[in-house]
Amino acid sequence: MYMHGTNVGGTRIMEQDIKSKFAYLAGLFDGEGNITYKKYWANKPHGRYKCWRIQMEIVMTHKPTVQWCCDTFGGNLREKPRKGHKMQYRWRRGFREAYEIAKIIAPHAITKKEELINIINHYKIDRDRGTYSATGDSLDLSDDGQPSDDSRRLKARVPFAAESL
Repeated sequence: MYMHGTNVGGTRIMEQDIKSKFAYLAGLFDGEGNITYKKYWANKPHGRYKCWRIQMEIVMTHKPTVQWCCDTFGGNLREKPRKGHKMQYRWRRGFREAYEIAKIIAPHAITKKEELINIINHYKIDRDRGTYSATGDSLDLSDDGQPSDDSRRLKARVPFAAESL
């Protein structure tokens, strides 16, 4: 994934700056973000069937913060006027772009970690055999040391490549 301003050098200071941007974005998603990972019924020309909706979105009234997301991680800023309220600004990434962002911010997330892992696992599944890829380390999501029902069902696996930047 290309991140604006990261294609030069490889110094330790720059690596720390990149990690801090990932951690900041994870914090934004934990506090202000919305992650959608669900199937829904769609009416298509060849019939009705289930489709996936995978997207990550930050909606705020503070334009510079949303603009920073756009400038740093790509995408567009959308305005949503609301009658009698402040203007809302939106930054949204979907499907493969959401997957790429989920991979890099999952190690830093707290409240949205499970949803991010769902997105990662969705693209890690080997569709032919219905199994998970062999890469990545297991991640226990529960506070009490026991895997949650969702993590047992999904066999949550997260690549830790983003931590080794």
